[in-house]
Formats: sequence, structure tokens, C-alpha cells
Amino acid sequence: STVYLNLLPIIQISHSSLLKFNTKLTMIFMVAYSVRSLYTCIKINLEFIRLIASDKQQTISRAKDLADRLDKIDLDGLDFIETILVYKLPHLSREEIKKMLALNEVELKQTRFYQEVSAEGKQEGLQEGRQVGKQEECVSLLSRLLRRKFGVQPQLENSLQALTGLPLETLENLADDLLDFNAIADLEAWLVNHR
Repeated sequence: STVYLNLLPIIQISHSSLLKFNTKLTMIFMVAYSVRSLYTCIKINLEFIRLIASDKQQTISRAKDLADRLDKIDLDGLDFIETILVYKLPHLSREEIKKMLALNEVELKQTRFYQEVSAEGKQEGLQEGRQVGKQEECVSLLSRLLRRKFGVQPQLENSLQALTGLPLETLENLADDLLDFNAIADLEAWLVNHR
């Protein structure tokens, strides 16, 4: 016990000195972590540059290598890989890219590329659906008007079958012109001229 008491004056470190040392040590660890993070970021960015500059065969292997390191690459990085592949390998489908990079459906659906393509597809589908709906409604209305004008006749029903293949603009023109028809023959002549 006395030896310990004799050493105590030598080991004495002030509380403020210990706090300063702890603060400096913490700063050193923070700088080291920042340098390591920066190094990792630069290394990944260099890999992206190599991916862009590589030929087609190297592009595939480099993309696979980068995708395998998804723990170091976030979704934006995966998005960037996908974008590079779409431009460099336009002959590949989305499924082929997914298979090549060994991505599961969830990872792929989270990428901006997939979301943009999906949104475009939905928009095109909605527009096409509206167009088809308008066309069907126009055919239905024209059929009702023509049946009312000429009555239900087999000759008319044959002519009405031809309406389903006509574009919407042509059907709208027929709606204007049918007011001038006096007989089913007028409708048949109109259909011959507008096919």
C-alpha cells in the first residue's frame, strides 16, 4: 500500500489534461474515419469511370463486380450502373440486366431508372386505354344512331362491323357525315372511301 501511495504523486494527471487528450484522440479517430470514407468514395467513383470507359465485355464484368459490392454502393450507385448499362448495352432487356447483375426484384424496383420506366409505361397505358375507350364509345354511339336512322337490318349490321377497325378521327368524321345519309348505301360508299 505504501508503494502505491509513493507512486501516486508521479502518476497524477489533471482532469483537464485527460479531457484534452480524450478530445484529441476522438478527433484523430474522426479524421481517420473521414479519410477512409473519402478513400472508399473515390475508389467507387473510379470504378464508375472505368465502367464507362470500358469495352462491352469489360462493361459486363465490371458491372457485375460493382453490383456485388452493394453494401458499399447505395441505390443511387446501383441506378448509375443501370443507366450506364442501358446506354452501353442497348440490346439488353431489363430482365437480362437484372439477371446479369444478380439483382432481386425489390432492389431493381427501388432504382430511379425502373421507377421512371414504370411511370412512362403507366402513362402510355393510360393514354392508350383512354383512346381505346373513346373509340369503343364512338362505335357504340354511331351504331345506335345508324340503327335508329335506318332500322335494324342485316345489311346495316355488316357495315357496322367495319366501324370497329376505324381510327377515332375517322369515326368522328362519320358522326358528322351520317346526318347527310339517306340510305345504307350512302354509309357503305362512305366506308369504302374512308378505309
